[in-house]
Amino acid sequence: MIYLDSSALVKRYVQEPGSGAMDRLLTDHPYAATSRLAYPEILSALNRKRKAREFSTRILGGLVKAFESDWGKLFILEFDDELLPIIKKAIHRHAVRGADAVHLSSALWLRSMLKEDVIFACADARLLDAARAERLVAYEPK
Repeated sequence: MIYLDSSALVKRYVQEPGSGAMDRLLTDHPYAATSRLAYPEILSALNRKRKAREFSTRILGGLVKAFESDWGKLFILEFDDELLPIIKKAIHRHAVRGADAVHLSSALWLRSMLKEDVIFACADARLLDAARAERLVAYEPK
């Protein structure tokens, strides 16, 4: 199973370094998961890029439509009380930001439930280091 943090998932919708690698990863691994937190993070990233004039409002509409179509195909992990002790431990061990702790902890929870390796796709070097320290299979789309 692949776990996508927002920095990896956004590469599906915005052409940037690593976009091709993300497409190949998702083609090779048909099942992917993410946290519900990714929904506002992706919408925010797309809107910030539109406001920075990286693309038009019309293009934004198409990107949001594509994202929402993909959203229905992802396994969405909830951010609930069961995750809080894992988040607390991740913040303590790795001094990661709050949203990053949610993504890391969601992947750790997923691995414990599936009892198999989880590929943690992420474009943030610090978060990838934390994922490696937690023995997740770290994947940086390049």
